[in-house]
Amino acid sequence: MKRTRFLVLSVSVIVLASCASVPVTDDNLPTPDIAPSWSEIDQSADPSASNVRHGWLDDLHMTELSDFVDEVLKNNPNFQSTAHRMAAAGYNVKVSRAGLMPTLNASLGVSRRNIVNPFAPSNNVSIGLDSRWEVDVWGKLSARHKSSNEDYKASLFDQEAARLSLAAQVAQAWFDVLEAEAQLKLSRQTEERFTQSWRVVRNRFQRGLSTGLDLRLITSSLEAERARLSDREDQLSAQRRRLELLAGRYPAAKIMASGEIPDLIGDVPVGIPVNILERRPDLRAAKARLLGAGYDSQAADKDLLPSFTLTANGSNSSVGEGRQ
Repeated sequence: MKRTRFLVLSVSVIVLASCASVPVTDDNLPTPDIAPSWSEIDQSADPSASNVRHGWLDDLHMTELSDFVDEVLKNNPNFQSTAHRMAAAGYNVKVSRAGLMPTLNASLGVSRRNIVNPFAPSNNVSIGLDSRWEVDVWGKLSARHKSSNEDYKASLFDQEAARLSLAAQVAQAWFDVLEAEAQLKLSRQTEERFTQSWRVVRNRFQRGLSTGLDLRLITSSLEAERARLSDREDQLSAQRRRLELLAGRYPAAKIMASGEIPDLIGDVPVGIPVNILERRPDLRAAKARLLGAGYDSQAADKDLLPSFTLTANGSNSSVGEGRQ
């Protein structure tokens, strides 16, 4: 009788312990709802809801820049590595889902023996089947599957954040090239003006209409502007190489950026709720990782509990005489 009570008490303690660890869920997070007027964008795991190709980038009305951003997203090595990590996380989800299913192993063996009677060898054929299934009594396997699913969502949002960041870097580098080209053009025009002025002062000096101080001052200004022109040529080359590196090209400083630097599109609308920031991919990735950590914590607690595995196996073999 005491053994029965002890067994019932032990089972009750195990059941209560299995229920004590509850995974973190989205409902437990302190995230108030966004106002209905600002919640028309789908908040699912699909990152295409904030596609840069049909968002702020198109508002600039610069077709060449938009096409170049598409090229960068296809060829940038760092972005491609992020995409591969996202794909690997998707495969991990499938692996964790497979852990909930039974496994079946089959074996086939064929042998030929002629030790006893060399003139009448025997053939041996064997077939075996083994199955194994761990019953998810405590929800340990389910928690691991949910954790891998949250990791996959985090990878999706990481890819989206990298895509937005890369598009912003490309746009900034594009505008830097346009600015460097404008600065270089201005320096060339200034250098031409100083050259014309230097010639006038030199001719006046040769005729005795100007002093040597005037000639030295204009010469100094001309040389300073030529040095500034050389620096701006180097800056333009550096900006072009940066743009080519983003696109995965060889940095030869031969890319040409077209267009004009746009004006500000407009002011930020008044009345945007603060929690609209929850749409940011990096925040959504952090949220998914928090949920995944909660499921990992639950699975770690369940590892302390006994596991129940159902196994079955069967085999069959046949022996027959062969011919020489």
